[in-house]
Amino acid sequence: MSCHRAIFAERLPGLAAHYARGTEQLDGWFTHVSFALGGEAGSRLLKDLGVTVSAESLLNHIRWTQLQDHETPRVLSVDDVAFRRGTATEPYL
Repeated sequence: MSCHRAIFAERLPGLAAHYARGTEQLDGWFTHVSFALGGEAGSRLLKDLGVTVSAESLLNHIRWTQLQDHETPRVLSVDDVAFRRGTATEPYL
């Protein structure tokens, strides 16, 4: 006996990725909060916002986040004020 039932699931671009366990907006929250606050503090903030996530999950999110590639700078300069700050007679303002 075979089943003739077909299940159709429409993709929701901009809301959830294929095989995602959360929305793209939630993933954005995790990214911003985990990079800004880290594990425990980020977990407490998200709990206050109604999202339950462990500190370890936020740290894993940082580890697995793909950062954009940036071009290596050709010239790297040093701030001269930083050198003079320790030897200057007037306080740095």
